Amino acid sequence: MHGDIDKENLLSSCFQSEEASKSNIIENQHSALDTPSLSILLVEDNDDIRELLGLSLEDAGINSTPFTNAEDALDYALNESSPKVILTDITLPGMDGTQLAAKIWSQYPDTCFIFMTGSIFLDELDLPIEKFDQYVVLQKPLEFKSIVKSIAKFTERPIND
Repeated sequence: MHGDIDKENLLSSCFQSEEASKSNIIENQHSALDTPSLSILLVEDNDDIRELLGLSLEDAGINSTPFTNAEDALDYALNESSPKVILTDITLPGMDGTQLAAKIWSQYPDTCFIFMTGSIFLDELDLPIEKFDQYVVLQKPLEFKSIVKSIAKFTERPIND
């Protein structure tokens, strides 16, 4: 599907830079590894970005269960787990990330979301104000350190800068 896409340009448009990302992973690795295993759901339709995020999370000591669409993530969350944190793109085929959040919150109101977007203006998001402390929206290009800090915040795990 992404055979015609220049992977280097794609990944550099998603992340600040490979060197910055590696540096952030190393800086945050010790903090994540000092605590028991943590697992999150990862929803991203772009194969390359999903794989890179999964590997980066793994390097930081965070397990992720990857999904290519919100429907599969919702099914898994409702039938297999009670997720504490979900890292999701907003723009997905079918159900989008904010719709996923609404459905998850109806069953698991304490679940926290880290939304990623490169194409939606923040003031266009339809997210409930009463859940403001349970989500963060990160604009692409992403800084991996921001993802790890958000996970640490939502899981109440310390992070060293």
